[in-house]
Amino acid sequence: MTLKSFVSEIITDWKEYAKVAKYKPERLAGPESPIIGLGGENYVLKKLKSIYPDYEFVKTDLSKSPADIIGMKKTKSYFHFALFQVKTSMNKKSLTSNIVEKQTLPILAELIKNRFKISEETNKNRTSSLFITIGYVGVHKETNHKVFKSLPYAKTFSLNNLNLSSSEKTAIKNKLHRIV
Repeated sequence: MTLKSFVSEIITDWKEYAKVAKYKPERLAGPESPIIGLGGENYVLKKLKSIYPDYEFVKTDLSKSPADIIGMKKTKSYFHFALFQVKTSMNKKSLTSNIVEKQTLPILAELIKNRFKISEETNKNRTSSLFITIGYVGVHKETNHKVFKSLPYAKTFSLNNLNLSSSEKTAIKNKLHRIV
């Protein structure tokens, strides 16, 4: 399975969903400037790749979905997808996890579940279990970038009889989405 190709399918699904639901791009919160936002996303992507080399991570194309970064790890018993919304600001007070994407990330997780069942990318893995977590990363931009706040959102998603206890799910979610 190629994560980049699968994410492209997910973004296409999101665009279609957003069109039908009449979401407008300006409703999704954005950074003070696209350059600052892109710098924060690149910083978080690099940090995630260094902390979690057993995961594959990709940035979504030009923030055209509620998730700026999507990570994936295939284990013997399930796939884990981690969705990250990254906000970057020069003002620490504006870095709050109470953002529009908090409501739209769960919708994107459901779209991933639906796409997983039908994608050519997952053809050999359609009956595999799936675990999806969502979270927020706030990046403070001073001279350099610094993760100011990162946290998982409470809700998780699963598919195909995921065999993890609630404490195992919480541990995975908390580990991957707390990158401070």
